[in-house]
Amino acid sequence: MKLISFLLIGNLEKYKPIESKTVAKALFKIAQQNKKGFHVIESDIIQEIANNKS
Repeated sequence: MKLISFLLIGNLEKYKPIESKTVAKALFKIAQQNKKGFHVIESDIIQEIANNKS
């Protein structure tokens, strides 16, 4: 997937692959919020949450 990820620009950028470490970090932060229900979190938002220092 890394071979073609440079082609994913603009609206397609949210479909770029992200590392499992980044996903784990973001999902841990999301789980701490204790929100109820079903939520869809796209990869661009996952990266944003993982990279947020707070």
